Amino acid sequence: MKGPVDPKYLTLAQRLREVREHTATSQRALARAIGVTHKTIQRYEKGQIHFTVQRLEAMAQAMHVPEQELRKPPGAPIVRTFRPQRPKHSPPTPPGLTSAVALESLLEDRTFPQGQPV
Repeated sequence: MKGPVDPKYLTLAQRLREVREHTATSQRALARAIGVTHKTIQRYEKGQIHFTVQRLEAMAQAMHVPEQELRKPPGAPIVRTFRPQRPKHSPPTPPGLTSAVALESLLEDRTFPQGQPV
Protein backbone atom coordinates (compact mmCIF):
# COMPACT_ATOMS: atom_id res chain seq x y z
CA MET A 1 0.00 0.00 0.00
CA LYS A 2 1.58 3.26 -1.09
CA GLY A 3 0.69 6.80 -0.13
CA PRO A 4 1.06 8.71 3.14
CA VAL A 5 2.65 6.64 5.88
CA ASP A 6 0.55 6.22 9.03
CA PRO A 7 2.73 7.24 12.04
CA LYS A 8 1.56 4.17 14.01
CA TYR A 9 2.57 1.89 11.16
CA LEU A 10 5.91 3.67 10.81
CA THR A 11 6.58 2.91 14.49
CA LEU A 12 5.93 -0.78 13.80
CA ALA A 13 8.18 -0.65 10.73
CA GLN A 14 11.00 0.98 12.75
CA ARG A 15 10.66 -1.66 15.46
CA LEU A 16 10.87 -4.42 12.85
CA ARG A 17 14.21 -3.08 11.64
CA GLU A 18 15.47 -2.60 15.20
CA VAL A 19 14.62 -6.17 16.21
CA ARG A 20 16.01 -7.60 12.96
CA GLU A 21 19.32 -5.82 13.46
CA HIS A 22 19.46 -6.78 17.16
CA THR A 23 18.99 -10.45 16.28
CA ALA A 24 21.66 -10.22 13.56
CA THR A 25 19.17 -11.37 10.94
CA SER A 26 19.83 -10.08 7.44
CA GLN A 27 17.00 -8.82 5.27
CA ARG A 28 17.69 -11.68 2.85
CA ALA A 29 17.58 -14.33 5.60
CA LEU A 30 14.34 -12.94 6.99
CA ALA A 31 12.86 -12.75 3.51
CA ARG A 32 13.76 -16.39 2.78
CA ALA A 33 12.32 -17.49 6.11
CA ILE A 34 8.91 -15.92 5.44
CA GLY A 35 8.77 -16.43 1.68
CA VAL A 36 9.18 -12.90 0.32
CA THR A 37 11.98 -10.96 -1.39
CA HIS A 38 14.51 -8.84 0.48
CA LYS A 39 13.05 -5.81 -1.30
CA THR A 40 9.74 -6.54 0.41
CA ILE A 41 11.50 -6.54 3.80
CA GLN A 42 13.09 -3.19 2.89
CA ARG A 43 9.67 -1.77 2.07
CA TYR A 44 8.21 -3.14 5.32
CA GLU A 45 11.00 -1.42 7.28
CA LYS A 46 10.44 1.89 5.49
CA GLY A 47 6.70 1.71 6.10
CA GLN A 48 6.03 1.74 2.36
CA ILE A 49 3.91 -1.41 2.42
CA HIS A 50 1.89 -3.02 5.19
CA PHE A 51 2.08 -6.60 6.37
CA THR A 52 -0.54 -8.89 7.86
CA VAL A 53 -0.68 -10.20 11.42
CA GLN A 54 0.25 -13.62 10.04
CA ARG A 55 3.33 -12.13 8.38
CA LEU A 56 4.22 -10.37 11.66
CA GLU A 57 4.01 -13.70 13.48
CA ALA A 58 6.18 -15.39 10.85
CA MET A 59 8.83 -12.65 11.10
CA ALA A 60 8.90 -12.90 14.90
CA GLN A 61 9.29 -16.68 14.70
CA ALA A 62 12.07 -16.39 12.10
CA MET A 63 13.97 -13.98 14.38
CA HIS A 64 13.33 -16.12 17.49
CA VAL A 65 11.50 -13.40 19.39
CA PRO A 66 7.97 -13.29 20.80
CA GLU A 67 5.51 -11.51 18.53
CA GLN A 68 4.98 -8.89 21.26
CA GLU A 69 8.58 -7.71 20.73
CA LEU A 70 7.61 -6.39 17.30
CA ARG A 71 4.64 -4.52 18.76
CA LYS A 72 6.70 -2.61 21.36
CA PRO A 73 7.76 0.98 20.67
CA PRO A 74 11.19 1.57 19.11
CA GLY A 75 13.95 1.65 21.71
CA ALA A 76 12.28 -0.81 24.10
CA PRO A 77 14.51 -3.66 25.38
CA ILE A 78 14.40 -6.77 23.17
CA VAL A 79 13.83 -10.20 24.67
CA ARG A 80 14.82 -13.24 22.62
CA THR A 81 13.27 -16.64 22.99
CA PHE A 82 15.22 -19.89 23.03
CA ARG A 83 17.13 -20.42 19.81
CA PRO A 84 17.68 -24.08 18.96
CA GLN A 85 21.34 -25.01 18.88
CA ARG A 86 22.85 -26.55 15.82
CA PRO A 87 23.66 -30.23 16.19
CA LYS A 88 27.26 -30.97 17.01
CA HIS A 89 29.29 -32.73 14.37
CA SER A 90 30.00 -36.40 14.91
CA PRO A 91 33.60 -37.64 14.94
CA PRO A 92 35.12 -38.46 11.56
CA THR A 93 34.37 -41.88 10.11
CA PRO A 94 37.37 -44.17 9.59
CA PRO A 95 38.39 -44.42 5.91
CA GLY A 96 36.44 -46.96 3.87
CA LEU A 97 33.47 -47.21 6.25
CA THR A 98 30.07 -45.59 6.31
CA SER A 99 29.09 -44.07 9.66
CA ALA A 100 26.58 -46.82 10.58
CA VAL A 101 29.00 -49.57 9.55
CA ALA A 102 31.89 -47.82 11.29
CA LEU A 103 30.26 -47.97 14.72
CA GLU A 104 29.21 -51.58 14.28
CA SER A 105 32.63 -52.74 13.13
CA LEU A 106 34.39 -50.88 15.94
CA LEU A 107 32.16 -52.54 18.52
CA GLU A 108 32.66 -55.98 16.96
CA ASP A 109 36.45 -55.62 16.85
CA ARG A 110 36.83 -54.70 20.53
CA THR A 111 36.96 -57.34 23.23
CA PHE A 112 37.75 -57.26 26.94
CA PRO A 113 40.82 -59.11 28.18
CA GLN A 114 38.55 -61.98 29.31
CA GLY A 115 37.36 -62.37 25.72
CA GLN A 116 33.93 -60.80 26.32
CA PRO A 117 32.66 -58.49 23.54
CA VAL A 118 32.12 -54.83 24.38
